[in-house]
Amino acid sequence: MDMLSLLPDPILFSIVSLLPFKEAARTSSLCKRWVHLWRSTTNIDFNEYFFVNHEDDETKRSQKLAFVKFINNFLNNYQEPFIEKFSLKLSKPSEFSDTVQHCIAFAFQRGVRQLELDFSERACDEDDNDDEEGGDDNQVASFRLPSDIYGFYNNNGGSRRLESLKLFSCEFSLSDLMNNFVGLKDVSFGYVALNLDEVEELLFNYVGNIESLSLKKCWNLPHFDVGSDRNLNLRRLAIDRCNFENDYIVFKAPNLRYLKYSGAVGAYDMNVDEAFEEADLDFSSENYAELGDVLYKVLLDLYAVKVLTVCSYFLQAIPLGEEPFRVHMDLNLKHLIMKASLQTTEFWGISFLLESSPSLHTLTFNLASPAFIFQDYEGPVTNIDARRFWMDQTRYFKCLKTSLEVVNMKGFRGSYNEYFMLHALVKCGKVLKKMNIYLSTQDTATKIQQHNAMLQFLHTTPKASPHLNISIY
Repeated sequence: MDMLSLLPDPILFSIVSLLPFKEAARTSSLCKRWVHLWRSTTNIDFNEYFFVNHEDDETKRSQKLAFVKFINNFLNNYQEPFIEKFSLKLSKPSEFSDTVQHCIAFAFQRGVRQLELDFSERACDEDDNDDEEGGDDNQVASFRLPSDIYGFYNNNGGSRRLESLKLFSCEFSLSDLMNNFVGLKDVSFGYVALNLDEVEELLFNYVGNIESLSLKKCWNLPHFDVGSDRNLNLRRLAIDRCNFENDYIVFKAPNLRYLKYSGAVGAYDMNVDEAFEEADLDFSSENYAELGDVLYKVLLDLYAVKVLTVCSYFLQAIPLGEEPFRVHMDLNLKHLIMKASLQTTEFWGISFLLESSPSLHTLTFNLASPAFIFQDYEGPVTNIDARRFWMDQTRYFKCLKTSLEVVNMKGFRGSYNEYFMLHALVKCGKVLKKMNIYLSTQDTATKIQQHNAMLQFLHTTPKASPHLNISIY
């Protein structure tokens, strides 16, 4: 008998509840004692896409019916008095409204702390890419939250408070949410119409303390200008491809630690403090080149950022502003993550950020095809030769002499631009300790072999750092 099975049931229940729901269910195959243990998990995640995985309509229909039957059986046999997390992902929920309402009542009856209801058609794809930059104006939320659930929550929740609420393609009354769920800290809305005045009420006048706000593909918002004269209490803010009438992003958030913005380039006035840590900026839906000065101001606004993720558009556009080579003051970056293809149109942007980051510790390339490549691109200097460019430029990067210890390149596909970038870093990185190269998993076995052979030459390249270890995965 395994030692784990000797533990008392309450401890095993706690262990199972720490696992993702799908993994908890798999423990039923361990031995006889575990067959039903997983059904006591307090972390419940009903995801349609665990069940529905065929393309033909008839098979999908039967799989969806099996999924709904599974939900009802699970809920009817559940014995625990409280749950921590409840998640339901179900497309086209109107046909199964009784089951949906059963789920919501079940969660509130057991004092759920984290609730997620996702009725969007794309619930299975967290990285879905639509042709449009924001939410669909014509889309209608798939389900409306019943008004009686607020009273039900207050009557059954007891001293336990809902802390995290995520609603996707689910209409709701924001005023009712604020009046009844007074313990909210983490709020996410997606695929739904929102009213800016109500959003401001939530951010500034809510009786609780919202620490995290995420908006994904929401519509009916004129902009996200909540003013720079009042302090937001937010620690995290994510704005993901919302369909704004005007792309104004204005806020003052001295407690903000994390910002994600994905959408078109607009007008920005973002006030953060020294404690600001991480920004993820994705302007890949933009295709107008002459916006380098706007991106330059974004860097100034987020001056304190320690971890920065940028897209290919950012790298191509930033050197086309009035300051083509670097920010006039040093950035505080410790980790720079670039979603790049290492096309020559990105070279000057990469150089711009490295030159501006004298205390950089980790450099990561996430290699992928860019959404847009500028035609007839003219950077600060034209006619770029990759090998010569990086050998010339890397000599001027202070971080290569004093602070850069780790380089990651993910998705290596054997291009000369990729290789010459790594070659220059090996030759000029005086304090480098680790270079981790991950081969693209999309290539054939033969190509992967060829890429591996190419990278072996790096081991024979004269190293500026005696402590450098190169690993290929």
